[in-house]
Amino acid sequence: MNGSGHPNQLVGDEISSLAKIVMAVDEYDDLCNNPNRKENYTPYEALSLLYKNSSVNQTGDLDPNILVILIKALGVYPPGTVVELSDESLGVVISINSESRTNPQVMLYVPEVAFDEAVIVDLAQESLTIQKSVRPKDLKKEVREFLSPHRVTGYFPSSTAGGSIGSSYQPILK
Repeated sequence: MNGSGHPNQLVGDEISSLAKIVMAVDEYDDLCNNPNRKENYTPYEALSLLYKNSSVNQTGDLDPNILVILIKALGVYPPGTVVELSDESLGVVISINSESRTNPQVMLYVPEVAFDEAVIVDLAQESLTIQKSVRPKDLKKEVREFLSPHRVTGYFPSSTAGGSIGSSYQPILK
């Protein structure tokens, strides 16, 4: 936003809205998909960091209004975020709820259940709540492989009236 990253040194409102959106999404993607997976932020951490840095530093690199829109689109816990629930179970967010952004759908890790029969809970319909976001590197190998947070391959608008954002899960073949 201060012109330091733009070839023509454009600042603030001189930068097109589309370019501001691309800047925010690119920065978010960089934080979540570092080539060194140990340095990746969770989607939740990445959005929090971007928002905090932009809000605290009014002359920051990103437009805070664009970040608010990005957070609304991706939800507080974007698809791919590994979470610990109030009953201490672990899961990965698979879709957001545009009516209740802190109550997404979560695929749970249940050791005795096969991946293709995974338990999915809609937190808007359950008494469970999200306690915290968990970094995939902090999970046991079998939990990380089951949840595979990097399996989220894209976002798409839902055809529901609420226009919620979903995710597409594809098995990782080795």
